[in-house]
Amino acid sequence: MRDKKPELSLFKRYTIAALAFTATAIVFAIAIVLSPLFVLFYIGYNVFNNIKNKGNVSSNPWASKSSVSLSHSKIS
Repeated sequence: MRDKKPELSLFKRYTIAALAFTATAIVFAIAIVLSPLFVLFYIGYNVFNNIKNKGNVSSNPWASKSSVSLSHSKIS
């Protein structure tokens, strides 16, 4: 019979758990810090486009000016 793999010491197990917890906390902290920046960028881009185009832009900054809204299309 083969011997079982040697178990990790308690110190190593807790170290691995602490590193995993720390890495997860860092990822969440970065996400929490960056998510409002994306919202501010979206709003800022929209405001800049409205100023640049004198209000001739839709509320969606990624839509081109030539896009036709669904209410005017003949899909019905």
